[in-house]
Amino acid sequence: MKQLHKYFNLILIIAALAFGSHAKAQVNGFTITDPTFPVAHNLGSTFPINVSFNWTPSTTSATVVLNYNAALVSYDASCTASLPGCMVVTSSGSSVTVTISNLSSCTNTGAISFNLCFRFNCPDSCTGVNKPTLFTGTLTDNLSTTQTASCNSNGILNNNVSMSHIFWAFNQLTAEITYRVCFSNPDCFKIKNPSFTIALSPALGTITSVTGGAYTYTLSGTTITPNVPAFNQWAGDCFYYVVKLPCNTGLGQTLTSNVTFKGTNCNIPNSTIKGPLAASFTIPAVPAATSSISVSSTSTSTYFYYNITNTGNSALNLTATNFLPLVHLKNSPNSVLQNTSQAGLSCGIKYYNCSLTPTATFPLVGNGATDNNAPATNTNKFDHTINNLLPGQSVSLYLYYDLTSSCSGPAGNPPYRDSLAITYNCVAPPTPCIPCGPGGQQNPVIIYNPQPYMNCVAHQYIPGCKNLGDTIDLCYEFRNNGDAPLIGGMYNIQLPTWLQAVTSSVVYTGFSPNPTIVPASNIKFNLPNIPAGSASYKICFKAVVMPGAVGGPNAFWSVMSGGNLINPQYVCYTSFNICAFAAIGIDKKVKGSLNGSFANSGTGNPNTAVDWEITVRNTGTIAVDNLVVIDRIPAIGNLTILGSPSSAPVSNQFNMQMLTAPTNINYTATYTTTQNICTTWPATGTPCNTGSWTGVVSNGGVKFTFNPTFTLAPGGIYTFTFQTKIPAGTANGLVDCNTVGFNAKSTTGGYTINPVESNPVCIEVVVPEVPPGGCCKDLLKKIATTQSVNNDVLTVNATLTAGPTKLTKVTVSLVNFEVKHPRDCDVCVKDPKFFGNITNPTSPLPFGTIPPSVPFSHLLQWKDSLGYSFANGVPLNFTIPLPPRSPIACCCDTIEYCIRYTFTDTACVMCDTTICYKTYNGKDCKETGGGNNGEPCNCAWDPVFHYEGGQKAVACGGSITLMKGNIPVSLNPNFQCTPASATCAPSGLTVTITNNITGVTSILTGPGYNYTFLQSGTYTYNLSGSCGGKPCNCQLTVIVPQ
Repeated sequence: MKQLHKYFNLILIIAALAFGSHAKAQVNGFTITDPTFPVAHNLGSTFPINVSFNWTPSTTSATVVLNYNAALVSYDASCTASLPGCMVVTSSGSSVTVTISNLSSCTNTGAISFNLCFRFNCPDSCTGVNKPTLFTGTLTDNLSTTQTASCNSNGILNNNVSMSHIFWAFNQLTAEITYRVCFSNPDCFKIKNPSFTIALSPALGTITSVTGGAYTYTLSGTTITPNVPAFNQWAGDCFYYVVKLPCNTGLGQTLTSNVTFKGTNCNIPNSTIKGPLAASFTIPAVPAATSSISVSSTSTSTYFYYNITNTGNSALNLTATNFLPLVHLKNSPNSVLQNTSQAGLSCGIKYYNCSLTPTATFPLVGNGATDNNAPATNTNKFDHTINNLLPGQSVSLYLYYDLTSSCSGPAGNPPYRDSLAITYNCVAPPTPCIPCGPGGQQNPVIIYNPQPYMNCVAHQYIPGCKNLGDTIDLCYEFRNNGDAPLIGGMYNIQLPTWLQAVTSSVVYTGFSPNPTIVPASNIKFNLPNIPAGSASYKICFKAVVMPGAVGGPNAFWSVMSGGNLINPQYVCYTSFNICAFAAIGIDKKVKGSLNGSFANSGTGNPNTAVDWEITVRNTGTIAVDNLVVIDRIPAIGNLTILGSPSSAPVSNQFNMQMLTAPTNINYTATYTTTQNICTTWPATGTPCNTGSWTGVVSNGGVKFTFNPTFTLAPGGIYTFTFQTKIPAGTANGLVDCNTVGFNAKSTTGGYTINPVESNPVCIEVVVPEVPPGGCCKDLLKKIATTQSVNNDVLTVNATLTAGPTKLTKVTVSLVNFEVKHPRDCDVCVKDPKFFGNITNPTSPLPFGTIPPSVPFSHLLQWKDSLGYSFANGVPLNFTIPLPPRSPIACCCDTIEYCIRYTFTDTACVMCDTTICYKTYNGKDCKETGGGNNGEPCNCAWDPVFHYEGGQKAVACGGSITLMKGNIPVSLNPNFQCTPASATCAPSGLTVTITNNITGVTSILTGPGYNYTFLQSGTYTYNLSGSCGGKPCNCQLTVIVPQ
């Protein structure tokens, strides 16, 4: 016979279960940083200042003001287009203001990081000198909380001037060597008094001339001076200088010329800016004059073009005779256009009409010369004469035509051939060093075949910026401006992989028949034939920004290819911005030994493992790395990691034991013995304790440090688990709650991110009831109860069933009673009847309080020496007065109590059982604590996989084997809540899949939740949602064999 231990344990605990113990919550932390400090920024180049802060749920808006020294830096608004639409940016002469009126519209994770861009002012005339400056920031939230931060930046003027120096040409007849110098000044360096000095080695000749392009130059001895007072940013040019040798001097020797670019730097005149830079030429040992040319050409539907370069070592006179095809050489606005690299090159053109009657010779002098004197009656041929083209120099000609007519009447049929006969001869100076060599002739042919030319009507520049999940409207309108139809063409929009076209949204305009979408493309179109002409054709569709999108400017070209196109043609250009911000989030779930899946709360027996599931999320548009997760293992006295500014107590009633974390290729787990260890993260709560992390498993906390190469892409998630243990002997009903902190940054993007912390999750200890032994095994009992709270009174309606033998005594004892609520909801109560007592018992049997003279007690008793049968159940109702709830609207009480029921039968067998209950006083509390106003609301899953050739239902926790292939597999979760009602309805359905080999987790989108298994291995589906506020989870395993 089981002995009844008589005891009374009455405890009233007023404790905070939520982190609401502070009078006011606000922004946790605010930092501004220069990601590359102390590395200096080149003057004039854009650099970011990163703004990062995190906040508590009470904070709904924030304003950031960033102040700077306008004498050194200026605000660069070019980055503003990539900021989220939740931000409004304004700037004045020395400050930038960012107003965020609704923080939750930026991100719901409680932390955000974004960049504002600046430039160090230019121009400047002193390189290599550091220019430090200070940025100060102020953040004010809707609760009038103000925080300040500051950071330093350095600027410097770098000398990024580039210069090249090469041998260009040699004139054997005049013994003149030409060198070319090109320079560029891309930055803010204002180079005053620029000049170039030339040093010849050996000193064999004399510099006789210099010719420039963008500038004119003065030659004085070996110094070449541009005729400008200074070179500003983007200054650049190529100039040619000539070294004249005496005839037959230095034969077989190498003449090296060194050029040095000089100017004023830091007020020091004649400073070396670049150089010396050498260029060399070996003078022929045996002088010989050679005449040669190279010819290149091209053609379109409107012009023929050729270019002639003198590749020999003597000046040339040339005549290029063009025998035109059956086309019309235009005379408006121009017949021909000449370009040349040789200043003042003297050329001419003579036309021959259809009767081969020549016109006068019309001059073409220098670069850009034009003529429009082609005969109106059509042209048969023309002569292009070129006089004294120097070695290394070139001349080109465009001849413009149409197909309106020809010397044969109508224009001829394609292909069109422009046949050239080019003759050239050496030109000797008055006193040549050696005689001329022979000339030569070339006969190139320029051919044009009509072809389509696809031209975009309007390129797209989409304003604002787009977030993950946003839809972009895209339209591509083009026409065929060529002179042949496009036949069998393919149009490839070339969307980025993370911009998914919605094929059902495609709208065609102007086509007959319509294009067809290339299967499995994103997105390509097989086009019908597109005739040449002015008609335009349009394809419009929607595209969704998917996870993986990278914040900042994005652009791509659409490309036409295939069919009768000789080469692919770039058609339309699309430019848009993805909102650039870094944001992270973290979720935590728990599964005790008595739970089948992870949830926000769990139950477990003493001396069993507790599984914790951590999910880190990249909720921004910038890839993050350097991930660190810290979990302070549950222990009495634990504090939250974040604070405002003080950390809040975490409700813990016993000390958990840490177990060894699983080995993972993506992170390393370390442990600490220090409770509430400091994280070294920015913007965390206080107080904390200094400690260290080692590889020895300890109960103070666990830190997961991810490999530096591990990157969480925008929209990406990563889930992992670890275990703790409920110590043996832990008392029934004790609860441990816990959070987890997460921090990361973006090395490539230069974003510093403030940490985030999960909501608390809790595990409750359930001590298993020991089955009755001895005589008690024959006394069967069942207790059914309902409970309700009204006007601060808890009513318990019980039905007591026991037997089969009649009972002589039944006692009902309230052995534990707790009221829990946030600290600010405390109410002073002096009346002892509110401290866990039973009142007003009612039953068909005479139950009464013990002692009977007291109207409220913690013990009820019924007895009858003759015995009474409880086999069919005996109702017993009673009330428990509750402490008055706080008048504060948001306050609520959680009531936890335990009742021991003791039964004695006519054979003097006495057995008992203890049952613990939980209820709530206050609707708000009830909804927060589990919802549905106390009514039952259960989760129901009936997942069904649909794949090629069939379908299969798989129960939660089960597995299915699927074949590898490129055909998507769909999943119907069949998620329901029972019994269905307005307050018991499914919500928040999320489906993710994790590749258990790579660790990569993808978010699937409904209704099909499609996924293509391209690799063998195992995959885990995680289905989550809620029923009436109650978390619902389902896990499925897919096995893909080799």
